[in-house]
Amino acid sequence: MAMAGAQGEVDYRQQERFHERLVRAEAGDVGAQYHVGDMLLKGRGVLVDRPAARAWFARAARGGMVKAKFKLAYMHLKGLGGAHDPGRALPLMREAADAGYAPARFYLGEMYALGLGVGRDSAEAVKWIKASTQEGYRPPRRELELIRSAMDEAASPGATFPPLQD
Repeated sequence: MAMAGAQGEVDYRQQERFHERLVRAEAGDVGAQYHVGDMLLKGRGVLVDRPAARAWFARAARGGMVKAKFKLAYMHLKGLGGAHDPGRALPLMREAADAGYAPARFYLGEMYALGLGVGRDSAEAVKWIKASTQEGYRPPRRELELIRSAMDEAASPGATFPPLQD
């Protein structure tokens, strides 16, 4: 794998961390598998490689790591490192949301609001989005605006949307 840091310069400390984690990940360490995926996704100690990141998140998710299930679901949902596939994202996102991971709760709500991989359901969208924000999660403003717009279009009576946060 090609190694690089910010703007293509080699960051030897990050490169060393990547190699240490890669050895542990290949030996089956689920936490290291997650970190290798994250480093590949963000280009820390290695060039960005989204397909490889997706594969490492999948390994960590199979090992039961909730955060890895979320990252893999998010990559399927947004089409990062492979096909845009909300149908594959849904069960992973639900598992992470059911486990209490706030970002997964938000994006599961988004999936219900926009009908991504599941039928549109404003009540479910609001339930999951509120659950995420009550835990202190601050979703990206652009995502909230997209959801608000979709829910306004659907004009679901009785569906109250959490306020936008700055």
